[in-house]
Amino acid sequence: MRLYLLIIHLFFLNLNLFGQSAKDINRLEYVYTNFTTRDGLPSNETYCVLQDSRGYIWIGTDRGLVKYDGYEFKIYTTEDGLTSNVIFGIAEDSNGNIWMTTSNLTLCYITPNEVIKESNKGDLGKLMDIHNIHNGFFDTIKIENDSLLLSHYEFGFLEISLITSKIIRNGILDYNVNDSLNCSSNIGVHIVNNNYQNNIFISAHVNEIRDCPILYNQQLLRYVNVKNNSFEQRPYSLQDSLYYFNNSIYIIKNKDIVEVIPLNYRIHAFRSNQYTFINKLDKYNKRGDVFIVDNILDESSWVKLLNRKIRLTSAIEDNKGGFWFTSVEHGLFYVPSKDNRIIKRGVNVKGILPYGDNTMFLGRGNQKYIYNINGEVVIHYHPLSIASIMGGKDKNITLSHPIQIPEITNWILKNEALSSKDISTFLIRQNRIKVLSGTKLIDIVKGKYIRTLFHNWHLSRLYALDEIDSNQIVFGYKNGKISIFKNDSIYPYIIDGYTLKYDPRDLKYTKESKILAVSTIGNGLFLFKNGSFLNKLTVEDGLISNTINQLMLDDNNRLWIGTNKGINYIDINANDSISIGSLFATSRGLLSPNVQQMYMLNDSIMLIGTDNGLNEVNVLGLEREKKSDVPLFINMFSVNDSLEFKKEFDYDENDITVTYTALEFNRYGNINYRYRLKGLSNNWISTKERKAVFTGVIPGHYIFELDVQNEYGDWISLEHPPEFTIRKPYWKTWWFIGSITLIGILIIGGALYYYISNLKKEKVFLENEQQLSNELNESQQKALSAQLNPHFVFNSLNSIQNFILTKRTELSSDYLSMFSKLMRFVFENSKKLYVPLSDEIEALRLYLELEQVRHNHKFKYEITSENHLKTSEIFLPSLLIQPIIENAIWHGLLHKIEGDRLLVVNFSSKGEYLYIEVKDNGVGRGVSKPRPQIIKKQRSSGVELTKQRLHLLSQSTGLSTHFEIIDLCDETNNSSGTCVQIKIPINLVG
Repeated sequence: MRLYLLIIHLFFLNLNLFGQSAKDINRLEYVYTNFTTRDGLPSNETYCVLQDSRGYIWIGTDRGLVKYDGYEFKIYTTEDGLTSNVIFGIAEDSNGNIWMTTSNLTLCYITPNEVIKESNKGDLGKLMDIHNIHNGFFDTIKIENDSLLLSHYEFGFLEISLITSKIIRNGILDYNVNDSLNCSSNIGVHIVNNNYQNNIFISAHVNEIRDCPILYNQQLLRYVNVKNNSFEQRPYSLQDSLYYFNNSIYIIKNKDIVEVIPLNYRIHAFRSNQYTFINKLDKYNKRGDVFIVDNILDESSWVKLLNRKIRLTSAIEDNKGGFWFTSVEHGLFYVPSKDNRIIKRGVNVKGILPYGDNTMFLGRGNQKYIYNINGEVVIHYHPLSIASIMGGKDKNITLSHPIQIPEITNWILKNEALSSKDISTFLIRQNRIKVLSGTKLIDIVKGKYIRTLFHNWHLSRLYALDEIDSNQIVFGYKNGKISIFKNDSIYPYIIDGYTLKYDPRDLKYTKESKILAVSTIGNGLFLFKNGSFLNKLTVEDGLISNTINQLMLDDNNRLWIGTNKGINYIDINANDSISIGSLFATSRGLLSPNVQQMYMLNDSIMLIGTDNGLNEVNVLGLEREKKSDVPLFINMFSVNDSLEFKKEFDYDENDITVTYTALEFNRYGNINYRYRLKGLSNNWISTKERKAVFTGVIPGHYIFELDVQNEYGDWISLEHPPEFTIRKPYWKTWWFIGSITLIGILIIGGALYYYISNLKKEKVFLENEQQLSNELNESQQKALSAQLNPHFVFNSLNSIQNFILTKRTELSSDYLSMFSKLMRFVFENSKKLYVPLSDEIEALRLYLELEQVRHNHKFKYEITSENHLKTSEIFLPSLLIQPIIENAIWHGLLHKIEGDRLLVVNFSSKGEYLYIEVKDNGVGRGVSKPRPQIIKKQRSSGVELTKQRLHLLSQSTGLSTHFEIIDLCDETNNSSGTCVQIKIPINLVG
């Protein structure tokens, strides 16, 4: 019972769906975007649109003026300087100023650097006062030959010179339109197209019309054939000699109305370049459809742009072939291209197959549609058949999702048990079709004869196939396996040992170049030739994505690549070089970027199936659009936060910020840029941002190069890249470096000269020091020689001999002991330059003892020193005092006849000096008797030698020395002895 009710329910459900399908017919529409307040417009009430000479889009609204660059809407209001927020008309003059008509009878304009200024305020006010016009607004603005042409719906039209800023003509006065014509002051103006040299049509809103003036080719035309009770709207110039008003089209030739064609609807007409745009309104509705019109009188040729009704207020065609519309209630509309239309929205199109004559099968699963070339899509539930697929051009179609065809399904159920019934690939050749189903290849001849060409249970699922020639079929299957079927056998295709590793999603064989293209999911495209690996293409080579859903080869041997991010195409050149292009790489022209299925209807029309619907694209038309450049501008060039651009900057002006914009409106901000600061680096920096920042740029010459990638993958360069130089700091300039180098050379030269001079001085000093040392040594040897003169030694030895002969053994022994000890002191001290004072005193004491014994104690001596004097830590030249003592004994004491004889040697210190005093009470220098010449010379040379040694000591130490001989006298001024004073430095060692 439940089964019966279910069958009845499904029957009526299918019947209801079939009934709905007959009504579910969709006309094609163009791809468009509707900008509203949600996208950044200040209001959905828009009145006019203009593209300026640089490429920016300007929109007039009731809430201000809007500038659009493809990224954002920039809004100007009265706070920025506008005279009114309600903008009805926009025009650009030859200097790039954007002029606006507003709602308060004033004119203002915005300069290229975005400064808003008010113009003609006084002249316009006076004119309005003259004609008692204080209400209404200028609703149209055009610019011709440096003049503004304005229309006022009550006043007429004005011509204002942009050169003199004066009003030079107005329609009411010059053309004498007055009450005698029975026309009210409701006079309008319309300029036919943008060359501003065609007809201006003036119409009147009147209750009864006898004459209505028309300005025709700059001459006043009057016609009287129009008889009607009233005009409900302002007339429009549709084409040359065609005018529309009051639900009728008037054909005017030779200044007369030739024909009146009544219409059962109303229109608003707008003209931009070669296109006329019609807003077809219902009779009692202010909204209607929008059409592009080539022939006003042939409505069947009108091309519908939008599948929605709007109240159109203006329309333009931009420099890329896109269309822009403003509407009263629904904001701004943008149609990027007339070569891209929508067939069906919201359909997951994973299969496109021919379906009989001039129709195509679309869809997946239960979503199945039939599309005919007349531009209609109908929900259709009739199943596919072999006959509906066969015929027409040869095709190789790999579906993104397998389908079933009842005839093949029934045959498989009957002949191939446990086999897959899903079909993934169709190789269509006139009266023959080969299909892949699971692990088998099925051949269908003339739509009736079905057979399995091969079925290998050991093979994995077959993914795609193509025909190398009539005898060879190449196919792919799991794990990157590619094989050839010929002569009822399977052979490996890859013969050079290359391992693909990835499952082949689709494959196509180009017979001209003999290249096999194999696509993968996530790993790009692989190319093989004659069984050998040729190349691998990925995003690094220019592919939009490495995930490839389908391959399609057109009649021109171009390989199309459908990915999850758009479409690429590949042209294979004669030398097997590859050229990669892209289609819909970053735009929203497609209903979805995930392209699952492609199909070429003819040489130019491609059907593109996505997961959100189906597009019909004129590929040749898009190729024509592709040749146009992308406007690319530098918005700001800032150096250290200064906007002043100079050819040269100082070394510390090196923080650079550049902002830029490319005007590619169909990309909606999804634009790829690359830039580099040539001179700093040759590597490009890729980005989607519109800002480049360089900090701490070193001095040098630079060029800021900027490229933008258009929708088809080509790079467009900035025409005039900024070129500038950052000067070196003064300390890195050639003159400064030269000066510093010269100064350095002088300094180094001076230093070298000084160094060499010092070397010379040092050499002289060392030579002098060496000479001084030699002299010191010589003087020391002389001192030794003086002390050890043969007379002293001979006398000492004689004394010893005498002591022995007189048998004074003990005395001779003591004397000999002292003599040997003295000799040891003399010889040891002679090796040293300086000796301790204690050793010197001991040596002097031994010498005096010997001399005292040898002269029978005829004199006495005393050696004294200060108590605090540390004799062991004070050094002096060795054998320095002995010649003075010897001279005092021999010349002073021994010559004294009577009285005591005393020799006193005293050592004391003061400050840094040692003072030595040798004093005797002898006869003095004046009365001493002459001695033998040899002794005299010897004694005299001993004193002179001491003086010389002191002089050399002063030179070597840099400290002063002193030597003085003082003659002593008694109270009667008689000679009483001699005193020798010596001063030497106390710290000679240490």
